[in-house]
Amino acid sequence: RIIEFSVHNCLLVVLLSLMAIVPAGWAAFHSKLDAVPDLSDVQVLVLTNYPGQTPGVVEKQVTYPLEAQLIHVPDVTAVRGQSMFEYSLVTVVFKNGTNLYWARDQVLGYLDYAKALLPAGVTPQLGPDATGAGWAYQYILYPGWYCKNHPNGIWHDPKFPAQWYARRSDAPAR
Repeated sequence: RIIEFSVHNCLLVVLLSLMAIVPAGWAAFHSKLDAVPDLSDVQVLVLTNYPGQTPGVVEKQVTYPLEAQLIHVPDVTAVRGQSMFEYSLVTVVFKNGTNLYWARDQVLGYLDYAKALLPAGVTPQLGPDATGAGWAYQYILYPGWYCKNHPNGIWHDPKFPAQWYARRSDAPAR
């Protein structure tokens, strides 16, 4: 029945389709909503540098004490720590709906207490605002490979100043 009606009333079908498509197209281009909503939990990063120490020492003397202290922050659902050579990264995950800046303020307050548990000279710092989508945008910069002063902006190897390359792939590997 619908197909038969549509065949006999082509003009009406086209007008109804346009009445649906035009407002939808306008809304798609004028909508102020984020096209890719961030559905991840609120996360606060705590970065700590402990020069000259192995991952095991960093874990025992920095990462574990920070995790033990930060688990008591209100609205925390998880605390995850990673220990690397000379470096500790603790991720504090908050429950859904928590305000990011309130969470950062709470973690900063608890870090004041945690400093007393850490070795002398070790100071934890808050990392940048962390979102799940933000981790997808990590990249590597190669300083010195691109010369903006060259008229064509050509790649060059700083070890061999006389050699220039049209593409980075032509330059020798480090």
